[in-house]
Amino acid sequence: MKKALLYLGCCIIVFSLVSCKGKPAKKLDETNAEVRMQLSLQLVVQLDSLAAEEIKYSFEPLGGKIQRGEFKLTEAQKKVKPDYLLSPSGVNDMHTLQQKNAAFIYYLMDRAVAKLYDMPTEAYDEVCARLQVDLNLSDNSNLFQVNPADREALRKQEEFFMARFKKEQQEGTLHLFVGRGVAMITESLYFLSQNPDVLAEALSDEEVAVFSHRLRNISTLLDKLLEFYPEIQPERNALSLYMPLVNATGRQDLVERVKLMKPQIEAMRASLIN
Repeated sequence: MKKALLYLGCCIIVFSLVSCKGKPAKKLDETNAEVRMQLSLQLVVQLDSLAAEEIKYSFEPLGGKIQRGEFKLTEAQKKVKPDYLLSPSGVNDMHTLQQKNAAFIYYLMDRAVAKLYDMPTEAYDEVCARLQVDLNLSDNSNLFQVNPADREALRKQEEFFMARFKKEQQEGTLHLFVGRGVAMITESLYFLSQNPDVLAEALSDEEVAVFSHRLRNISTLLDKLLEFYPEIQPERNALSLYMPLVNATGRQDLVERVKLMKPQIEAMRASLIN
């Protein structure tokens, strides 16, 4: 799960006015914006450092290798179609930005698995396009396709996502930015829990070590943001659940741990979009 990234997100929710002692009160979104501006003043250097370290890993959960064609199934394996992918029609039951934010990552990664099994992907393309509009995101068609060996492409990708991080920091939507990172970790673990015997082959011991580092890094980032973004508590709860996995000593150890955690991972995956 090397380089599991974090992509894009936006939009501040506008709440109604309330009054206090006859004086008009500020809109809640304006108050939140002021509080979150303090974050920029207090933690900007620390956050930039954490984000830069995270982004340099780019994103390569299972989806990266699959979409670049680095991991393939045998014809016999392709005959056993996955029944654990999120139904595209489920998007109709998602109404909040945070639900759609996590679902966007789920659908992107589910599309990669559907493609791996030679299943139709048109419905996933449609739902991803719909969520891009709802979340005000730019095109993500090449999210997982940058070859790690292409240093120039990686450099441009890092610059792109660092700019996104700064933009969302300024707009007060960092909870969506980090939420996508947590959703990517969650969906990767979910895939492994559902089909460990097949998908474990897409991992190496080195990638497991990077995954452990990633868990620690995003956990630190969430801890620093929680005071200013209380809505990220569900994502923080998810990482707390996954933290025992940072001690995995390699691919096989990670797979065995994930097998034992399958019910908890399934429940956490569902909770992030419900």
